[in-house]
Amino acid sequence: MVNVVNSKTKSTKDKWDKLEIIGKSLAGVLVSAAIAFYGIYSGGNQFKIAEENRKAQIIVQTMGNREAASADLKAKMFSTLMEYYLKKQDDPVTKRIILELIGLNFQEHLRLKPLFEKFEQELGDNTTEIEELRKSAKNMARIEIDNIVGNGGSVCEIKLSLHQLTALDEECELPISLTLLEVNEVGIRIRTDENDEEGFNVNYYDMPLVDNTTLGDYTYSVVLSDAEQQAEKATVKVVILPEHFYSARHGLNFDQIIGDWMASEINN
Repeated sequence: MVNVVNSKTKSTKDKWDKLEIIGKSLAGVLVSAAIAFYGIYSGGNQFKIAEENRKAQIIVQTMGNREAASADLKAKMFSTLMEYYLKKQDDPVTKRIILELIGLNFQEHLRLKPLFEKFEQELGDNTTEIEELRKSAKNMARIEIDNIVGNGGSVCEIKLSLHQLTALDEECELPISLTLLEVNEVGIRIRTDENDEEGFNVNYYDMPLVDNTTLGDYTYSVVLSDAEQQAEKATVKVVILPEHFYSARHGLNFDQIIGDWMASEINN
């Protein structure tokens, strides 16, 4: 009887030993499989990340090369146009076309207003060419305004009468009012602040991308559309640039914003 019990006990123990061996073997296989799977998955992920980084580097390099090539081309174009402009002192038509070409190709980088004003002075009593010069300037301003509106900005047209305070309409979400102080042969003088007795001059050569000012969170420009000296009236466009617009002259402000952000990140 004892032998039978011992035999059964031994048989049960053998089964558990076999199950333990199988379990350990199976666990080893599963661990190995898991390690192998993780290696494959990890390797696949690393390959994917490396591939994405490589594509990003190619894109950045391509864009950098394109911008460098564009900047080089523009520098050569500007040099050529200016050289030709200075040579054509007795050819107002060619000079006007060159000025317009410069304005259309370097909108955000150059303030051409002084050149236009000096050119108009040089034209003297040549009213035909003065009118054509102003048309060219209006065309440049219109293209800039269309670009601004297409990128999130806005524009509204305001009619002004001498010494009358004119509020902006609902389309222009800008906390200012305009007062026409003077209408003269070359443009107008207006103010946007009741405490500003002198005001500032606006003529047909103000361009919204470079001739603008900042008020709080707003960057805006006043562009002259038409001036009637005898009637003492004028029509202007108030152009509000996109919220996150930064021109070249905003470089210091932009540096300050980046510096503040970096300081806050370090402190956090």
